[in-house]
Amino acid sequence: MKETPKITTEDIHDALMARYTEPEWYLGFEVANSCGSEVVRHADAVAICPYPSRAFETVGFEIKVSRSDLMRELKDPKKCETMYSFVNEWFLVVPKGLTKDMDIPIRWGILEYVDGKLRQKRRAAWHEAKLTKGFMMAFIKGRQRMDALAGHAAVLRFCGGKQQGSLALNIEGSAMLYF
Repeated sequence: MKETPKITTEDIHDALMARYTEPEWYLGFEVANSCGSEVVRHADAVAICPYPSRAFETVGFEIKVSRSDLMRELKDPKKCETMYSFVNEWFLVVPKGLTKDMDIPIRWGILEYVDGKLRQKRRAAWHEAKLTKGFMMAFIKGRQRMDALAGHAAVLRFCGGKQQGSLALNIEGSAMLYF
């Protein structure tokens, strides 16, 4: 019997980068509610649509790749409330089947990772978002992290898909590739 490969956070990052692309979307990773001493929580990713015709839609994502990590999150679902207020929709992003028989908060949408792509299992409840200067600055920092991850993916493609070194993201979100 063929063993199913383990889905990683990086796999889901790649799928988010493939789905939420410019010019329709701007995507950032590890986006906080603000900057400096005002930071309370982070979203694993945030996508913002830059078009007024789409109401500058803002989508937040919580990535979970293990059942135990998801169970910890669901024990205190209010943890995401800080970030929830900055986005119009909140999605849990998981490998296919991870949420089976689990009570996911009704306002959260579910995106499942299947064969390298994201499929919407459940719509998220739409609500008004409150964007602040602190959140927007944190999103810019998250964009820098996304650019670093995209650069790392390009290096891997250049190296034939084999990791030739290690990537480190420093505290400012800049990437450094070590060989």
